[in-house]
Amino acid sequence: MERILGPVPKECLVDDLCKCPANFVRHAWDAWGFQKHQEGHAVCHGKQEVSVLQKYQAVVKGLTVDDLMAFVSGLKAELYTEGLVQGNFTSTESRGFLQYFTQKLQYQPLSAEVPVLFRVVELPQKNHLCKVKSLNKGDANSEVTVYYQSGLKNLREHALMELMVMHMEEPCFDFLRTKETLGYQVYPTCRNTSGVLGFSVTVETQATKFSTEFVEAKIQEFLVSFGERLASLSEEAFRTQVTALIKLKECEDAHLGEEVDRNWCEVVTQQYVFDRLNKEIQVLKHFTQEELVSWFLEHRNTSSRKLSVHVVGFGVEENDPTDQSVACGSDGSDNPPTSSYGEVSELTFLSASSPSLQDATLISDIRAFTPPPPLHPYHKILSLATPTAERQQTPLKTDTVTMAMTSTRNHTGQRGRV
Repeated sequence: MERILGPVPKECLVDDLCKCPANFVRHAWDAWGFQKHQEGHAVCHGKQEVSVLQKYQAVVKGLTVDDLMAFVSGLKAELYTEGLVQGNFTSTESRGFLQYFTQKLQYQPLSAEVPVLFRVVELPQKNHLCKVKSLNKGDANSEVTVYYQSGLKNLREHALMELMVMHMEEPCFDFLRTKETLGYQVYPTCRNTSGVLGFSVTVETQATKFSTEFVEAKIQEFLVSFGERLASLSEEAFRTQVTALIKLKECEDAHLGEEVDRNWCEVVTQQYVFDRLNKEIQVLKHFTQEELVSWFLEHRNTSSRKLSVHVVGFGVEENDPTDQSVACGSDGSDNPPTSSYGEVSELTFLSASSPSLQDATLISDIRAFTPPPPLHPYHKILSLATPTAERQQTPLKTDTVTMAMTSTRNHTGQRGRV
């Protein structure tokens, strides 16, 4: 702990030591195809944050010891700290640890409040398409994500969305993977984006086999068939799925780390609903099939807020040359030009050609798109009540230091919280 909180001795650092982690990050992004990190992320964020592309370019440019020392100095100058102590600790021990931590860092309070969440773009009630070419010139992999935004919702509706996505998982895989063989990675997702609820369906495919617009059409076919499946679902099948989700939430943690991770998520988002699972279990018991069907259809009507994100790989199905080669150097060095991304400076936005996407609004400049659409207010999914009471919540004051301690046991075996 002394080594972590203490000052970083510059004399112990050399430029080669800084290059190692930088090279690791760069090669990791090369291997993963960092377009996956852009999956609708920048489109929905109202905050003008640094893009993954800019971060990649900074890493490729190189980091020095002076860069590291300047960052460490600035990071520790002003802070707002919040922590979680969990396990066999007393309240006294926890407070002592907090005092030691704050004394060692010797920081000043933040000069301005900083929200732990971000504001999210409220998508207009129509279809949007953001279609970009893969940054890796030798990669045939494509990815299509179709996202439906619900808006500011409460804990009850979050549980309903989880139930719907759980119903969707098996038929989604069966339709898009087994029958259509579009790709190995096929999955629906319940999305809680800084308190804004939604769901999405993602398919990872290859441009040598399918175009992203063909995949999008198949996703829409699946959603139509899923709506019909929900409407014809028997009461017994519905209750079976509800029971399965309840049992999943009632499952005991395999180790302390699982409980810590769950509670830590409540702390870093400043929501502090440590009994969230119990609340969700209670509301799940009272859902009806009609509610589930109605909930799905709300997202599939003419006023739905839909965003399709296509990351297009290189292949014959995307009208690319068959001899498309990887833009890598042959000298085996770590110089930036040897990356398969080459000297990437910007995203290449593409237009839609299929008739089914002609009514979609094309996003050809992410910065220009976020905003002008209106932004949702800061929102946290805290209770079963309607979200109007939670819409105006402001970030916690940052001129004090707090320590949250949940689900701890003192030496007498009783649970306590600080």
